[in-house]
Amino acid sequence: MLKMLSFFRSVMARPRHTTAVDDVSGFTPAAPGRIRIEPLPTIEIETSTNHHQSFTSPNPDIKATIYSSDRTPVGRVTYAVSPLFDRLYIFDVTIHEPYRRQGFGLAAIEYLATTYCLPMATIKEVSLARHFWRAARAASDRRGEQIGTLSISEMFEERKRWGHLKPQIDQLNTQISDRLIKHETWESAVGRGLPDWPSSTPQGRGAGAPP
Repeated sequence: MLKMLSFFRSVMARPRHTTAVDDVSGFTPAAPGRIRIEPLPTIEIETSTNHHQSFTSPNPDIKATIYSSDRTPVGRVTYAVSPLFDRLYIFDVTIHEPYRRQGFGLAAIEYLATTYCLPMATIKEVSLARHFWRAARAASDRRGEQIGTLSISEMFEERKRWGHLKPQIDQLNTQISDRLIKHETWESAVGRGLPDWPSSTPQGRGAGAPP
């Protein structure tokens, strides 16, 4: 289990017009023009970070467990913030089957949107998730925001945007290797970034500011 760099943040969504969907598979959308009015559920988020060979290095992958208001784990989301601090990438949203179609997935997306206040993009959307992302984009549109998408083939070009940070990336990789040589646990070694690098987690500084 990754060493947890934990924070808890409850998200109580205001009542809004929202398509009734929260899972990434098996949703049958409402008939065209029909919108259900539902408040999103309150959630708590607990995160861990992985700095080892992340797409956004020297920023980490952030793996978050989604909890309901009674602390029941209902799903997970994996995301990362660009090291330019100008975009948030969503790699995966999974809601456990008993808790699907209850708004937890949409609540997680709204949490990311309101916490980071950055443009968001998904990575390799799977076909089974198309109804979920349709609903998520509809909710984002109502907030005056857009969720983009990035294919696997486009990730290489995207990474070129922070190619000038290669010295910092190499430095981080060396530090992780040194930690492992000193017999730190894997979780400890990859759970920390560069000491002088801005944090990309909400509890740290720099979640909306460039380095």
